[in-house]
Amino acid sequence: MKKLLLAFIICTTSSAYAEVITVLQERVYGASTFSQVNTKFYMNTTTGEGNVTVTVTETFDSYPRYPGPIGCDQWGRCYPMPTPMPRTEVLFEKTVPVKNLNLVDTRMIFSGSNGDTDCGYLGRSRVLNRPTLYLNGNCKLTGNISGDELTVKLLVQ
Repeated sequence: MKKLLLAFIICTTSSAYAEVITVLQERVYGASTFSQVNTKFYMNTTTGEGNVTVTVTETFDSYPRYPGPIGCDQWGRCYPMPTPMPRTEVLFEKTVPVKNLNLVDTRMIFSGSNGDTDCGYLGRSRVLNRPTLYLNGNCKLTGNISGDELTVKLLVQ
């Protein structure tokens, strides 16, 4: 029983994050709880500064327009109801600089109160040969929207 309790304590303490930094807290007008928040790391290779790109989108159903009532034409011939077509609308888009997130050579390093944390490295993709960030899981971005309040947090192990 003691070994099981010890294993449980080790697993729960190792999965907890050491630092939680609020990167962005802002009101997004027109957003609802069904809005989707997309967060990405972005490293400026010329200055070495780290940024976070935040995008809030919402998908609406739009119907095509017909003359007269939907599905019937002016001669009284009726057709099946049209299928709604999804339409995605960007409600909010912003790039926010993150303090203490820097590019050192090709490593992405976060300097926090608990010391330096290696978040990943900047490499080149195999297929397109473009600069790509390869994250190792030590730094994680979470975006949450409740009501119309957007909160983006950086979790560092």
